[in-house]
Amino acid sequence: MRACGIAAIVGLAVLAGCASKPKAEAEKPSDLSVKCMAYLGLEKQAGRGDAAALDRASANWKTIALVTMSAKQVDEYYDNSIAVYGAQPVQQQQSEAERCLKRAPKNRPAKPEKKIR
Repeated sequence: MRACGIAAIVGLAVLAGCASKPKAEAEKPSDLSVKCMAYLGLEKQAGRGDAAALDRASANWKTIALVTMSAKQVDEYYDNSIAVYGAQPVQQQQSEAERCLKRAPKNRPAKPEKKIR
């Protein structure tokens, strides 16, 4: 009986571990890219910042997203991101856009011939 009780406790502990929240995963480059594209797009739509610099940074981020997603997927993800991030306070949008502008790739990376999955 005692062995069954211990096994049950161990089984419950394992199940409890499975039910706990997963560890935070690092943001994928494609997710970060589309997120930054959205924040930069919101800045441009609002007429804040240098439009040419925002366009250039957004294009560089898009090239990174296109490594793992199709153009259609990137466009759909971008549209959804605009809707989500556009609902945030303006100050948060501006600070995120500034961060994305500073972290944007300086040179447009070359798109590899084969997609990385």
